[in-house]
Amino acid sequence: MAFQYKTAFVSLIFLFIYAIAGQAQDNSDEYRKTIEMADNYFNKGDYINAKASYQIAARLAPEEQYPKDRLKQSLDMIKVQMSQNTLYTQRIQIADDLFNKNDLESALKVYQEALTLLPGDAYASGRILEINKKKDDARLLEENYQNSMTNGDLFLKDLQLEKALAEYRKASSLKPTEAIPKEKAIQVEKLIAQNKSISGDYENILKEADLAISRNKYDDAINLLEQAIQLKPEENQTKQKLAETKNLKDAWDSYSSIINEADDFYISKDFEKAKEKYLQAQQIKPSDEYPKRMLEKIDIALMDISKANRSSYEVTIALADKLFNQLDYEQAMIEYKNALHFKPDEEYAQQRINDINNALSLRKTQEDAYIQAISKADKLYQEERYEEARDEYLRALDIKSLEQYPKVKVDEINTILSKLSGQREVYNNLIKGADRLFFSDEYIEAREPIQGGKRSVPKRGVSS
Repeated sequence: MAFQYKTAFVSLIFLFIYAIAGQAQDNSDEYRKTIEMADNYFNKGDYINAKASYQIAARLAPEEQYPKDRLKQSLDMIKVQMSQNTLYTQRIQIADDLFNKNDLESALKVYQEALTLLPGDAYASGRILEINKKKDDARLLEENYQNSMTNGDLFLKDLQLEKALAEYRKASSLKPTEAIPKEKAIQVEKLIAQNKSISGDYENILKEADLAISRNKYDDAINLLEQAIQLKPEENQTKQKLAETKNLKDAWDSYSSIINEADDFYISKDFEKAKEKYLQAQQIKPSDEYPKRMLEKIDIALMDISKANRSSYEVTIALADKLFNQLDYEQAMIEYKNALHFKPDEEYAQQRINDINNALSLRKTQEDAYIQAISKADKLYQEERYEEARDEYLRALDIKSLEQYPKVKVDEINTILSKLSGQREVYNNLIKGADRLFFSDEYIEAREPIQGGKRSVPKRGVSS
């Protein structure tokens, strides 16, 4: 407390001055010095020492009224100080109680009231500084919390899910008791998991669309690309690819229509009109060999019919066989059918057509099995079921041994499994070492090597 009684010090002064007074009670010089001392104490608010000094002065000069009046004033001020001290103590107790209950605003007001009773008191002043710091810290924490929540909401709106999750987690760390940031973090985590699943389906659909485009199956490709856009509407690249595919389809439909007309004219032996259409088709798609081959056949067809028939059949069969050996079954089928126009009863061409039908059926079965195996393997890979994924990639390689994608994935998985195997071997060695220490009763040493693996050590005599 700021107000303390200094009885020991006052007693010493009293005895000292009293001794002097006993020696020379009529010493006016000593009286004057004592009065100056008393007035100095009084002016400083040290009323106890002032009281003692005025008492001494009154003994030195009993006839003087001044020290008597000042003595009375000192006693009155001592009573006031004692009352203020009591009130101060009460205020401090109330303020401390409010402070401990974290009612900082109320505590601040009461500490300020206490300071009006004892201005400059270090304890009350220190508490006020502490409360102001707490309020500043709380205000800063609230600002950071609100900033994190606002940023999280903005990132979530823009579908920047990883950034949104980081902000909500930060907000939760600032206010661990708040439920809202925790709930929003859980919501974003679910969205991230859903996006990963959608991304897997999205990538598989794009692969199927690319395969359909490579086979000129544009309707299938367009359908697949529209499915992909429904999964990820924000992907502009897929929308652009859809527009390009539709243009390819239009061009292909136009080309196919002309080819069909040309084929019809060719089949009906209207070679001049057929030639005109094949030339038109060749201008649209110069890289396609089919119009070129048909134009060559038309040139032959325009020769003597009987000679042309023999020559055309042989040329057509040779071309069909070449295409067949190159595994270009679709075009080979067309050529064998064309050969039958020249010799309808020829068994060789018909047998080749049957062989092509069987080969195309087998190819489709293999393609479907390959796509299914790759899709399953990719899903297992995303789920980190690496050994099962590797089996599926190897199954895909058995179906299509020249494909590079499953080979690359098998190599990636082997690398991953090798790392995991190394980690498992280190763990097993630690466990073996710990077991040896355990059975040699070296319990403390046995626990230390495997604390990272969280294996519990059974108590002696109790089965684990």
